[in-house]
Amino acid sequence: MLSAQNTIAHLEGEALVLPESWSFRYDPAQVLVKIKVEADSTLSLIKVMDGKEELTSLIQEFLSRCKANLLSIPVSTDTELNVVIDLIQVPPSYITYMTHGKTGNLKDIEKWITEERKSLSFHQPSQDSVAANGFTSLKEPYRSGYFFYSRPRYDDYPNLYGFKLQNSLYSSSFFQNLTLGFFDFEEEIMELNGTEKYYPYQATLSDIEVGIGDYEHLFTKVALKKNNLFEYKDLYLSLDFLTQTGYWLEEDASRNALKLHLSVPIGKTNLKFSWLDQNSKLSMLNLRPEFWLPQNFIVKDHYNALYAGFNWIGPNLAILYEQNDIKSDKFIKNLHNEALHLQAWKDLQIQKVELALKYEHIISDYNYETGEPDYKDRAEMQFRWNHNPLKWDWKTELTDFQQVQVATDFSYSFNKFRFGAFACGNFNPVESSLWIPSIYSETDSLRNVQIREINNAGVYTSYSFKAPSYLTLSLGRRIVEDIYPEMETELKEKKELFYIKFVAELDKIWDKWEIKWQPALIWQNNYAGLFEEPEFEGCSYLNLFYHLPYNNALFAGFSLSGHSGYWNSDPSTFFVDSSSIVDLWAGVQISNRFEFQVTYKNLMDTSIYGVYPVPPSIYASVRWFFLN
Repeated sequence: MLSAQNTIAHLEGEALVLPESWSFRYDPAQVLVKIKVEADSTLSLIKVMDGKEELTSLIQEFLSRCKANLLSIPVSTDTELNVVIDLIQVPPSYITYMTHGKTGNLKDIEKWITEERKSLSFHQPSQDSVAANGFTSLKEPYRSGYFFYSRPRYDDYPNLYGFKLQNSLYSSSFFQNLTLGFFDFEEEIMELNGTEKYYPYQATLSDIEVGIGDYEHLFTKVALKKNNLFEYKDLYLSLDFLTQTGYWLEEDASRNALKLHLSVPIGKTNLKFSWLDQNSKLSMLNLRPEFWLPQNFIVKDHYNALYAGFNWIGPNLAILYEQNDIKSDKFIKNLHNEALHLQAWKDLQIQKVELALKYEHIISDYNYETGEPDYKDRAEMQFRWNHNPLKWDWKTELTDFQQVQVATDFSYSFNKFRFGAFACGNFNPVESSLWIPSIYSETDSLRNVQIREINNAGVYTSYSFKAPSYLTLSLGRRIVEDIYPEMETELKEKKELFYIKFVAELDKIWDKWEIKWQPALIWQNNYAGLFEEPEFEGCSYLNLFYHLPYNNALFAGFSLSGHSGYWNSDPSTFFVDSSSIVDLWAGVQISNRFEFQVTYKNLMDTSIYGVYPVPPSIYASVRWFFLN
C-alpha cells in the first residue's frame, strides 16, 4: 500500500454542500481528511483529521461520488493521503441565486479568480510573453505598480477591440500604460488585440488592489464585474478604476483612468458599449525617441475612447472614437488629434474551416505631424483550418488599396510536441516622412527614422510537460530596413537578421514546495548599423512557493530583465549600453482571494533601455477579491 502522509492534496472542482439545517459553521470553510484511493479510482474516508467528526457521514457519502482525477496531485491505486475538501455552508436558495442553480459553479468562480489574480500579479509577467511562433517579439515591460516601460518599438502598437489605433507621438510604453490592467490580450497572427475579459457568473465580483512605497509611490485599482445584471440573462457590466502617483522615468508621474463596459443581449443580437478615459502626467521618455530632447520634461495627456459594437446574423458593425490632447510647457502649442473608426466584419465557419472578413475606414484629424502615414481604408481576410493534428492560419491585410501584408503559420502536433513554420511579408509599403515639423519650434524640423520589417520567416517547435509547463524554440530570419536623413542625404541600411527565440514556463512541485520559472530570451546576429536592435534581450521570473493548508501559501522570488547595447533612434543617436535590472519580492497568499506582497525594486540601482525607471526602493501591495 502506498502512502503520502506528508502530502496535502486538494479536491478540485467539487465541494461538500452542507444541509440547510446544519447547525455547525466553519471558518475556514474546509475540512482536512485522510482518504484512500480504491481500485476503481473512487475515494474512501479513513479519518477526519481536524476534529470535525460530525461531518463523517456526509463526507463518506460525498467521497463515494468522487474520483481520483479530482485530486490536485497525481496518485495511484491504494494510495493514502491527506486531502482538503471545501465546504459550502450557505442556504441552497442563495447558492441558486449565485450560480444559477449549479453548485459546481462556485468552484468555477474560484478558478476564474485564481486566473485573474495570477494574470496581473506583480511577481509574474504582466502578459504572456510566450508565443509559439516568431511573429511577435518579446514585449514584457518593466513595471512599478501600473506604470510600465519597455524598449520603444516600431511594430508594437496593440489593437483595441479589433481596431488599429491611430498614429501617435507616443512609443509602445504609452499604450501599455493605457491598456494593461484594463484589457485582456489575445495574441493573434501578426497582432495583439485588446478585448474585454468577460466574467461569466452572476455573483458580483469586486477586485481591490492598493500599493504604497518609497518616492511617494501610491496606487489604488478597483474592478467590479457582474453578469446577469438585474437578473437579465447575459446582461453584463464591468467597471475599472485606477489612480497612481509616484516617481517614474525620472519624473513625478501620475495616472487616473476609468473604464466602463456594458454588453446588452437583445434576442439573437448583442450590443456592446465601452468607454475609456485616462488623464496622465508622464515623462518625456514615453514619447517616440524622435521627439526626445536632451533634458527630460513632463507631458500632460488626456486620452478618451468610446466603442460601440453590434453583433447580429448579418455583418457585425462597430465604431471607435478616440481623442487625445497633449500638453507641455516645451510645446509651441497644445497638441490634439482625434479619429473615428468604422468597421464591419463577419466570421464564417464551414466544417473545420474558419473565415473572417473585415473592413475598416478611418477619419482622422491632427494639428501636428507624426511622420507616419495615416491609413484611411483597411481590409483584412483571415483563413483558419484546424484538422487535428494539422493547423493552418493565413492572413492578408490591404491598406489604402496599396500596401499588402501577408502572414501564414502552419503547424503539426504530435503527442506533446508541436512543429511549425511561419512567414510574413510587407509589400509596396507607404513611405514615411523623413523630416517632421518640430513641436518645439516654428522654424525647425525633427529627424524621423523609418524602421521597417520587410519580412520574417522561420520554424518553431514546442513541447508541453505536465500543465502548465511548456517550452518553445523559434529559429528565423528577419529583413529589416532603416531609412533616415543625414544632413541633405537619405541613408538606408538593410540587413538580414537571423535569430533564436526561447520562451518557457517550467513548474515543479515537491510535496509542499513549488518552483516556477518563466524565462524568455531572443538572440540575433548582423544587427550592427541598425537602430533599436539589440543582440540579446530577455527577462526571467523565478518564484518559490511553500503551500500551506486551506489554499494558503508563502512565496518569494525575483525577476531579471536585460538587454545588450544598441543604438537609439532619438535625435542625438546615442548608444544605449548593455544593462539589466533586478527586483526581489516576498509575500503571503491567504485563501484564494487575498494576497500581500513586499517588493524591493531595482536592487542593483541600474537603468533599463537607456532610462532610469526608479531608484532602489521598497513597495508593499495588497490585493483582495470579494464575492457578493
